Amino acid sequence: MAIAHDDGDFAAWFRSLRNESGTHCCSPSRDCKEINSYIGTDNGYRVMYNGIEVNVPWSAVLQRLDNPTGHAILCISLIDGEPLARCFIRASEG
Repeated sequence: MAIAHDDGDFAAWFRSLRNESGTHCCSPSRDCKEINSYIGTDNGYRVMYNGIEVNVPWSAVLQRLDNPTGHAILCISLIDGEPLARCFIRASEG
């Protein structure tokens, strides 16, 4: 499920997402997606994105506790058609 970045209940939150270098996680092309499950690894996380397993390095994991969506969120860039994790936000706990 894609999520509206420019309008909707969570638009301001999506616009606030930046990776450790200060680059916005989301682009106008709406490249963030809810992720329902993920597996922790020594190097970060593994997630499924449109049927493709994506490795999410620790450098892409945002340490945010304010995720209002109820799901983990993965923002990607496509490099030669392959998804590359740009930002990952874990689901809020509790």
